[in-house]
This record gives sequence, structure tokens and C-alpha cells, in this order.
Amino acid sequence: LHGLAVQVEDIRLRTYNSALKAVKAQRELLQQSSPVEWAAMRDDATQKLIKRGVLPPDGNLMKRNEGGWCAIHSRALTGDVQGVEDLLLLDSGNSMVYSVTEDGWTALHRAATNGHKEVALQLLDRGGEKLVRMTTDQGWTALHIACQNGQLGLVTSCMQVCDSKVLHIQDLEGYTCMHRAAINGKSLVVREILKLKDPDLLTLTDHDGFTCLHWAARAGHAE
Repeated sequence: LHGLAVQVEDIRLRTYNSALKAVKAQRELLQQSSPVEWAAMRDDATQKLIKRGVLPPDGNLMKRNEGGWCAIHSRALTGDVQGVEDLLLLDSGNSMVYSVTEDGWTALHRAATNGHKEVALQLLDRGGEKLVRMTTDQGWTALHIACQNGQLGLVTSCMQVCDSKVLHIQDLEGYTCMHRAAINGKSLVVREILKLKDPDLLTLTDHDGFTCLHWAARAGHAE
């Protein structure tokens, strides 16, 4: 069964990497557009988003609700690939990409919560390492969420824009991404992270003095 799980994840990773190439190719095509073509695409995207109710009638990208959410947070949470694509077209300065809710969540955190890989790829293409390193009020990066939920493709894609030091980030409980993966028995994620050959990931302790190995043993995850 483990071998089958590995094969399934390998297929998912290949699909994921193909999607990432498509996102980058689309971005390069937009960058080659003339100012007139760019303006036309922006106007078209704005009208589509207003018509769908994603944006208010005035087209304000950064209008927030009571929790500090703006359009890109809600679209990322629901996995609206087209909506996020259109919003990013309008967000030339990346203000939405790096915007946070009142509790410090980015759109990437929201996408990771529900495992929306395509949306996460769109955001990573624009936000890069800076976006991956951003933490919530609880100290969670999007990688903490992806590791806890066993989202191997998202973990791999995040690591393509960062070095292993991002995995050293500890949340308010002192947990690293490896702690989160070990506690929840996400062995495929753990194996992928171990490929980075960063010994510190195995020795970092939480606020109670436990390493990820301690937690894997305590949770009964022998694998």
C-alpha cells in the first residue's frame, strides 16, 4: 500500500509541475503585451470580476470585510483559479499577494488550508520566498499547513522558491513544519523534506523540548 501511495504522489507531483510551467508561461506572455493590450486585459478582468460579484461595483481590489479579508483571500479559500488569475492580472504591485487578514493569513495560507494547488501555484509564481515566509498570528507559514495536511505537491512547490531554512520557522508552540508532519503521520512529506539533508530539522525542539522524532513516536507513527 505504501508503494502505491508513493506512485500516486509521484503522478500528482508531475501534474503539479506541469501546471507550474503553464502558470509561468502565461505570466511571461502577459509581460510581453503592449501597454494598450495590457490595459484592455485589465479592464476586461475588472468587469468580469464585478459581474461575478468578486469585486464591488467600484472595482476596489483591497476592499475588506470585518475580518480583514479582501477578494483574493476568499477566492483562494474556495479554489477559484480563474478569479485568482484575474485578480493577479490587476495586482501589478503585488499588494494583494502579500496582503493579510486581521489574523495574519495570506491568500497562500487560505489556498493551503483547502489544498487548492493550482491557486497556490499562481500565488507562488508572484510571491516567491517572501510569501512562503509570511506567518499568521499563530506563527504558521503556509508550509506548516501543507505539511500538517500532507500536501506533498504544495510542499515541493514552496521549497522550489526557498531554501531549507524556511522549514526552521517555529510557530507559537515551537512546532516546525517537520513537527506538524510528524504529529499527523504524513510520512511522504517527511521523506520529501529529509531529501534536503538538513540535520537541524531533526534536532529542533518545540517549547516542551520535543523533536519531530519524539512526536512521531508519541503519536504512534512508526513509518
